[in-house]
Amino acid sequence: DAARKAMTLYRNENKTLPLSKDVKKVAVVGPGASMGPLLLGNYAVPPDHGIPTILEGIQMALGEDPSKFKGQCSQWENNTDYFVSGEGGVSSWGPEDCCRLCGLDMTCKYFTWYENTCYKKTSDAGKTSSPQRISGKCDAHFDGKKVSYAMGCKSIG
Repeated sequence: DAARKAMTLYRNENKTLPLSKDVKKVAVVGPGASMGPLLLGNYAVPPDHGIPTILEGIQMALGEDPSKFKGQCSQWENNTDYFVSGEGGVSSWGPEDCCRLCGLDMTCKYFTWYENTCYKKTSDAGKTSSPQRISGKCDAHFDGKKVSYAMGCKSIG
Protein backbone atom coordinates (compact mmCIF):
# COMPACT_ATOMS: atom_id res chain seq x y z
CA ASP A 1 0.00 0.00 0.00
CA ALA A 2 2.85 2.43 0.85
CA ALA A 3 4.52 1.80 -2.52
CA ARG A 4 1.27 2.53 -4.36
CA LYS A 5 0.80 5.80 -2.46
CA ALA A 6 4.40 6.90 -3.08
CA MET A 7 4.28 6.24 -6.83
CA THR A 8 4.08 9.24 -9.17
CA LEU A 9 3.08 9.08 -12.81
CA TYR A 10 3.84 11.89 -15.21
CA ARG A 11 1.87 12.75 -18.30
CA ASN A 12 3.71 13.53 -21.49
CA GLU A 13 0.94 15.84 -22.72
CA ASN A 14 3.16 18.18 -24.73
CA LYS A 15 5.26 15.34 -26.15
CA THR A 16 8.36 16.62 -24.33
CA LEU A 17 9.77 13.11 -24.13
CA PRO A 18 11.73 11.67 -25.72
CA LEU A 19 13.93 14.75 -25.98
CA SER A 20 14.54 15.90 -29.55
CA LYS A 21 18.15 16.36 -30.70
CA ASP A 22 16.92 19.73 -32.03
CA VAL A 23 16.44 21.06 -28.48
CA LYS A 24 18.55 24.18 -27.91
CA LYS A 25 19.35 23.87 -24.18
CA VAL A 26 18.49 21.62 -21.23
CA ALA A 27 19.30 22.23 -17.56
CA VAL A 28 19.94 19.19 -15.40
CA VAL A 29 19.64 20.18 -11.75
CA GLY A 30 20.52 18.25 -8.60
CA PRO A 31 23.52 16.44 -7.15
CA GLY A 32 22.11 13.02 -8.02
CA ALA A 33 22.41 13.70 -11.75
CA SER A 34 26.17 13.17 -11.70
CA MET A 35 26.23 10.16 -9.36
CA GLY A 36 26.05 6.82 -11.13
CA PRO A 37 25.80 4.57 -8.05
CA LEU A 38 22.44 6.15 -7.15
CA LEU A 39 20.96 4.27 -10.08
CA LEU A 40 21.98 0.90 -8.63
CA GLY A 41 20.17 1.01 -5.32
CA ASN A 42 21.52 -0.74 -2.25
CA TYR A 43 21.67 -4.31 -3.54
CA ALA A 44 23.72 -4.14 -6.72
CA VAL A 45 27.44 -4.42 -7.45
CA PRO A 46 28.79 -1.74 -9.83
CA PRO A 47 29.95 -3.06 -13.21
CA ASP A 48 33.69 -2.88 -13.97
CA HIS A 49 33.18 -0.33 -16.75
CA GLY A 50 31.39 2.22 -14.58
CA ILE A 51 27.84 3.49 -14.56
CA PRO A 52 26.58 6.21 -16.89
CA THR A 53 24.98 8.96 -14.85
CA ILE A 54 21.62 10.59 -15.56
CA LEU A 55 23.59 13.63 -16.76
CA GLU A 56 25.68 11.54 -19.19
CA GLY A 57 22.54 9.77 -20.47
CA ILE A 58 20.84 13.08 -21.27
CA GLN A 59 24.04 14.39 -22.90
CA MET A 60 24.28 11.29 -25.09
CA ALA A 61 20.57 11.43 -25.98
CA LEU A 62 21.07 14.99 -27.25
CA GLY A 63 24.10 14.13 -29.36
CA GLU A 64 26.83 15.22 -26.96
CA ASP A 65 29.37 12.51 -26.24
CA PRO A 66 30.96 12.88 -22.82
CA SER A 67 32.64 9.46 -23.24
CA LYS A 68 35.14 11.06 -25.67
CA PHE A 69 36.16 13.60 -23.03
CA LYS A 70 39.55 12.56 -21.64
CA GLY A 71 39.89 15.05 -18.79
CA GLN A 72 42.76 17.41 -18.10
CA CYS A 73 44.25 17.18 -14.64
CA SER A 74 47.40 18.34 -12.87
CA GLN A 75 48.94 18.34 -9.40
CA TRP A 76 49.02 14.53 -9.39
CA GLU A 77 50.01 13.43 -5.89
CA ASN A 78 50.71 9.85 -4.86
CA ASN A 79 49.86 8.72 -1.32
CA THR A 80 47.67 11.80 -0.82
CA ASP A 81 43.97 12.16 0.01
CA TYR A 82 41.86 15.31 -0.03
CA PHE A 83 39.77 13.90 2.78
CA VAL A 84 36.19 15.01 3.42
CA SER A 85 34.25 13.09 6.07
CA GLY A 86 31.20 11.17 4.85
CA GLU A 87 31.91 11.71 1.16
CA GLY A 88 30.76 8.90 -1.14
CA GLY A 89 32.57 7.78 -4.26
CA VAL A 90 31.80 6.48 -7.74
CA SER A 91 33.17 3.38 -9.46
CA SER A 92 36.31 4.11 -11.48
CA TRP A 93 38.92 1.89 -13.17
CA GLY A 94 41.91 4.17 -12.43
CA PRO A 95 43.22 7.67 -11.69
CA GLU A 96 42.90 8.77 -15.34
CA ASP A 97 39.25 7.69 -15.37
CA CYS A 98 38.75 9.52 -12.08
CA CYS A 99 40.18 12.67 -13.72
CA ARG A 100 37.67 12.23 -16.58
CA LEU A 101 34.77 11.74 -14.15
CA CYS A 102 35.78 14.88 -12.26
CA GLY A 103 35.87 16.80 -15.56
CA LEU A 104 32.32 15.71 -16.35
CA ASP A 105 31.04 17.17 -13.06
CA MET A 106 31.17 20.98 -13.03
CA THR A 107 31.26 20.99 -9.22
CA CYS A 108 34.37 18.80 -9.04
CA LYS A 109 37.65 20.69 -8.65
CA TYR A 110 39.84 17.95 -7.14
CA PHE A 111 39.67 14.18 -6.81
CA THR A 112 41.12 11.24 -4.94
CA TRP A 113 41.24 7.74 -6.44
CA TYR A 114 41.54 4.65 -4.24
CA GLU A 115 40.64 0.97 -4.75
CA ASN A 116 38.57 1.45 -7.94
CA THR A 117 36.64 4.35 -6.44
CA CYS A 118 36.75 8.01 -7.44
CA TYR A 119 36.02 10.59 -4.76
CA LYS A 120 35.12 13.92 -6.37
CA LYS A 121 36.00 16.98 -4.30
CA THR A 122 35.12 20.66 -4.33
CA SER A 123 38.45 21.66 -2.76
CA ASP A 124 41.79 20.28 -1.65
CA ALA A 125 41.03 21.08 1.99
CA GLY A 126 41.67 18.16 4.27
CA LYS A 127 44.82 17.17 2.38
CA THR A 128 46.46 14.32 4.22
CA SER A 129 49.05 11.65 3.62
CA SER A 130 47.33 8.36 2.87
CA PRO A 131 48.98 5.24 1.37
CA GLN A 132 47.92 3.98 -2.09
CA ARG A 133 45.69 6.96 -2.87
CA ILE A 134 46.24 9.21 -5.89
CA SER A 135 44.88 12.74 -5.92
CA GLY A 136 44.83 15.51 -8.49
CA LYS A 137 43.34 18.79 -9.64
CA CYS A 138 40.82 19.04 -12.47
CA ASP A 139 41.96 21.68 -14.99
CA ALA A 140 39.18 21.44 -17.59
CA HIS A 141 35.51 20.45 -17.61
CA PHE A 142 33.42 18.95 -20.39
CA ASP A 143 31.75 21.88 -22.14
CA GLY A 144 28.46 20.61 -23.50
CA LYS A 145 26.65 23.09 -25.70
CA LYS A 146 23.13 21.75 -25.13
CA VAL A 147 23.18 20.38 -21.59
CA SER A 148 24.15 22.45 -18.57
CA TYR A 149 24.47 21.02 -15.07
CA ALA A 150 23.93 22.64 -11.69
CA MET A 151 24.04 21.17 -8.18
CA GLY A 152 20.96 23.16 -7.17
CA CYS A 153 18.76 26.05 -8.18
CA LYS A 154 21.01 28.64 -6.53
CA SER A 155 23.96 27.65 -8.77
CA ILE A 156 22.09 28.13 -12.07
CA GLY A 157 23.61 31.03 -13.99
